Amino acid sequence: YRMPRPNDCPMELYEIMLRCWRDNAEERPTFDYLQSVLEDFSTSTEKQYEEEP
Repeated sequence: YRMPRPNDCPMELYEIMLRCWRDNAEERPTFDYLQSVLEDFSTSTEKQYEEEP
């Protein structure tokens, strides 16, 4: 089972989720990679959420 993409989930983030669910563990992202990508993602979207009412 693979969870469908939630309505408010950006495609970029959902693609990371899909990579984490790969059957072959060798193909899954490492925790270091995830930390780096998610920090970058957080930084790039931070301004967007600050501007929302």
